Amino acid sequence: MSESPNRRRVVAEFLLIFVGIVAALAVDRWVQGLDESRAEEEYLAFVLSDLEANAAIFDEMLAASVRAQEAAAALQSAIREDTRPSDFGLMVAVTRAGWRFEQPTREASFRDLEATGNLRLISDHALRGHIVAYFTQDLPDGRRRLEDPSYFGFRAFREAYVPAELYRGRACPREIPAFDCERASSPDATALWSTLTEDPEIARMLNSQEKYAIAAEGIARRWSERTERLLTEVREALDQ
Repeated sequence: MSESPNRRRVVAEFLLIFVGIVAALAVDRWVQGLDESRAEEEYLAFVLSDLEANAAIFDEMLAASVRAQEAAAALQSAIREDTRPSDFGLMVAVTRAGWRFEQPTREASFRDLEATGNLRLISDHALRGHIVAYFTQDLPDGRRRLEDPSYFGFRAFREAYVPAELYRGRACPREIPAFDCERASSPDATALWSTLTEDPEIARMLNSQEKYAIAAEGIARRWSERTERLLTEVREALDQ
């Protein structure tokens, strides 16, 4: 017995509606996938920008820590041998030896991903894990530094004997050793030299500054390597 026309029409309408719903759901998933893919690319681009900024910060931290070590070592050698350098070179050396890492590093993009739950948008699980590991391993940040008493003492000493325009600016090209820096006219550094050579507490502070710079160099090298590795991964993900 054949199906009635009404029943065939109902079945056909049902199938049409069902196919329409399935097609709509498929289109919706496709559009959502495109939106999430675009969002993933945007977030990775933001992370890339933070990593590039951090790479530059750690490069400068590394160079500055080496300059600080060289200046502190030169000052200690001059004190031991009682060989007073030029007034200007002496002030440059004290300024460089008093360096501390104070640059804030960048992590805003990761914090946003973390707070919004959008870390899930990074589809590569390995890359996601590396990003999380990088930004949660106590990223060095000058805003969160802990100062030891010797630094405050040495900073006070520097500010008492070195004009502000010297230690707040770049008095000498960075590539030139401190004692080789020259200036047509320089403030007199007699009191500075006397304090350096006669006050044993200043000598201990200077030694502490050198140790800090050595430790900072190691930190800068490690984080430069970590940053470069992750930079490579993020760039590759964005190029795919």
